[in-house]
Amino acid sequence: MRRSLIPEESEILESISKAEKSDTFLSRVMQRDVVPEGVLRLKDINSLGGMRYIAPLLFHSKQKVRELALQRVHELFLQADDNDLNWLDESMRGGYLYRYELDALKKWSSLSVDMISGLNCSGGELVSALSVLSCHRNGYIREAALRRLVDVDMFTATRMLLIRVNDWVRSIRNLAVTTLTENIGVLDESLITRFLVLVDQLRKRSRHDHTQLISIVEERLSSVSGQTALIKAVADTDFRMARSAFQLSRKVMADKEKVLEFGARHTDPLIRSWSLNLALEYLNGDQLIEYLLDSSGDQLGALRKRSIYKLIDLDYQLARQPLIDCLCAPGATMRNFARFYLNREEGFDCADFYRKQLLEIDNNLLAGAILGLSETGAEEDWGKVLAYEHHNLPKVRAAVVAASARLAKEQCDWLLAKVVNGCPAEIKAAKHALILLDGVDIMELHDIHKANFRGLQGRVLRQLIVKKDYWLAAELILQAIVDGDGEGKDEFDMELGSWLGRYGRMYWFVKPDTKVLPNIVNLSRVIESKYDGSVNVSSLRKMVKRLLTDGS
Repeated sequence: MRRSLIPEESEILESISKAEKSDTFLSRVMQRDVVPEGVLRLKDINSLGGMRYIAPLLFHSKQKVRELALQRVHELFLQADDNDLNWLDESMRGGYLYRYELDALKKWSSLSVDMISGLNCSGGELVSALSVLSCHRNGYIREAALRRLVDVDMFTATRMLLIRVNDWVRSIRNLAVTTLTENIGVLDESLITRFLVLVDQLRKRSRHDHTQLISIVEERLSSVSGQTALIKAVADTDFRMARSAFQLSRKVMADKEKVLEFGARHTDPLIRSWSLNLALEYLNGDQLIEYLLDSSGDQLGALRKRSIYKLIDLDYQLARQPLIDCLCAPGATMRNFARFYLNREEGFDCADFYRKQLLEIDNNLLAGAILGLSETGAEEDWGKVLAYEHHNLPKVRAAVVAASARLAKEQCDWLLAKVVNGCPAEIKAAKHALILLDGVDIMELHDIHKANFRGLQGRVLRQLIVKKDYWLAAELILQAIVDGDGEGKDEFDMELGSWLGRYGRMYWFVKPDTKVLPNIVNLSRVIESKYDGSVNVSSLRKMVKRLLTDGS
């Protein structure tokens, strides 16, 4: 969930604040009980950081405002996962009392315990409101909200208690520890695993010693039923819970082979990495070799390399086939790694291997074989590679394009044709090849761009031009907005924003020697007159005008 407010959300909060200060607004609400327009827009705030500005409206003087605020607090809290709760707690107590709705914020800062007891709502909305109130700056309010939350919803209360265990107020801390100790003792193990992310975060909180509470959780999950619950939690779709459960299972489960069994085939690469560490620590002999051979085929290159390194340490012959399997890996790093060891140990002829792979036509390995041959072969191998120019798989066609930079260095026109007519994978590969070759005239790129300024083709052509003349690239972005009659304006504007982030600056020591600066000013004016104003276009125009005026 997004945490920080975006500008549009800040604008909504600002509009509420301004409206509250207006007499016409106040009289309109008091006389007709009309819902303020700004408050109606609370539903458009989707950042968790908005909670600290919306929560004070729970105690607004107008009922409809309270109802809308309560609804949005509930909706936002439901989206917050356990990983967000500590951040939310700190955010709710942040320095925000002098921004936006001052009257509501003053009321929020002076809440009384009676107001918590008298909070008039029910169900999930009450649970969410009390959870947020348990993060209030005032310790009495936090404690009152926490006590009521325990009575209303023990599951959610447990989440918030695990936050308050680290509270700096002793009475709140003791309440949290006592309640959790009692609750964990009777909770089903499958429910305890739901809180593992928060328990893990406690290990990193150093205000107080949480060892005893963490030990109680570990003791419950070390039982037979607890270990079963842990195994199920490792398979959870929430990767944070799965990781926490796996780390704990490594610690409390005596049967390490069982831990390795579900760790080795997990979808999360970090869990597979931890599983490999565990295997290296506990396995030996044939069991370790079997595990390493299996792990040497992992999709993650870093894990494959670690497994193969260990096999090489044990016996090069064990690692030979895994190394050969890496020769056609999609990544250059893995191919280079495999070639280094095969060449060092036995002088393996990698180029000949790749030539044979092209003849065997294994679609899964073909792209890697083409790239590998381009890295080890000679120019006479280009014909063998070019035979796959029209292959049905885009990644194979892209590999052919990429290989041309090494095997056919006089193919710039062919590469430009791929930029214009190729599939997305070919276009991107052609861009990298052209940058590597650096053999295309900038005016040729400019001429091609005139008829191909839209979409990925246009963007790649401008990326090639920016390497040679970034001012011309800026002009072409503006020209694309004008020539496109506003179509795709937002995409072009984002591209211009990236250009400004890279090349825009307040001061220039030397005035750029380019004739496109006046064109940029003229195009900027056309865009500003024809379409809605753009901050990026305006910024570029002002920067260029400054250069034209004083050259600095």
